[in-house]
Amino acid sequence: MAGIVGVLSFYRQEVALAKICTMNLECTGQATVRLLARRLFPSLVVLVLALLAAAVQAGAASPPVKVQQFTSPDQVPQGLAKSDWTSIRAAYEAGRHAFQPTATGWQARNPGQQWTTQFDRRGFLASPRDGG
Repeated sequence: MAGIVGVLSFYRQEVALAKICTMNLECTGQATVRLLARRLFPSLVVLVLALLAAAVQAGAASPPVKVQQFTSPDQVPQGLAKSDWTSIRAAYEAGRHAFQPTATGWQARNPGQQWTTQFDRRGFLASPRDGG
């Protein structure tokens, strides 16, 4: 973290020097561009590298996530009560069958039968999921 603070401080100094040059009448046009390219570009590269290093270091500090594999929907994830998992599953199943608004009306899916039904002001259209 101290390295990032130092890079930011150096970058602020470079920007201040560039501002002084742009206000000076002797530094005009191409000279200003050359100064900016010569003085600020290396600073920006160092700043980006320091930020990337900090991001990598922060990512490495987090513990690896253990993925749980389930063979049945009735299995309860570690850290949840069975009643909580039952409520989550019920809400998920209700959402799979719920009516959803579309640009022309409403739509409902039936994943068990693999059908989608679309409703509009004229009526409804039921079609298989794969469009068959």
